[in-house]
Amino acid sequence: RTIPVFLEIKDKIKYGEFGNIYCIEGDYLWGRINKLDGWRSKVDNYSLVLGAAIHLIDLVMWLIEQKPIKVFALGNKLGASQAKLKQNSFVSILMDFPSGMVVKISAHGGCSHPHFHSLSVFGDKLTALHRIGEPVWISSCDRDITPVRITSEYPAKNEYKKIICSFVDSIVSNDSPALVPAQDVFDVTSVCLAIDDSIKIQKPI
Repeated sequence: RTIPVFLEIKDKIKYGEFGNIYCIEGDYLWGRINKLDGWRSKVDNYSLVLGAAIHLIDLVMWLIEQKPIKVFALGNKLGASQAKLKQNSFVSILMDFPSGMVVKISAHGGCSHPHFHSLSVFGDKLTALHRIGEPVWISSCDRDITPVRITSEYPAKNEYKKIICSFVDSIVSNDSPALVPAQDVFDVTSVCLAIDDSIKIQKPI
């Protein structure tokens, strides 16, 4: 919520530059498989959804200001079969939103990939592809038009502290609202819990 590249995407959504957004895809590429042997492997009910995918789910819900009406998810632990983690190390999630938009989010705990938050926003006027090494804006189907490189800062780790500071300030002073409202926290958590239920019963929730 404080990273320049995602703030720019949110602005373009706000001002209609994407046109009709019909699909968003996000990947939480963990790139730190060694962490699956740490404290997470000792937690009986550890959830990759609540521990990783939640960040992309929150990002999308904040970008489009909607809450999904239906979720369906599958998972496996094939990519981290040698890790001590007993639960899934990979989850793939489909979410259906009131506007008809479909969102696909995956969390990769055992991937061979640097830590990265990949995000693709597909509209009928503009597409944003935030991928490692090639973040671009695409505004045409014409093969001869060169995509415009996204130059907004990422990962901008110096911006992370704004979230924590605003949270602490909101506790110390009632006059200082947190950057992440409490209702947003409850909403994204409820979605993640529904996703975990969907994985267990292998049905939409």
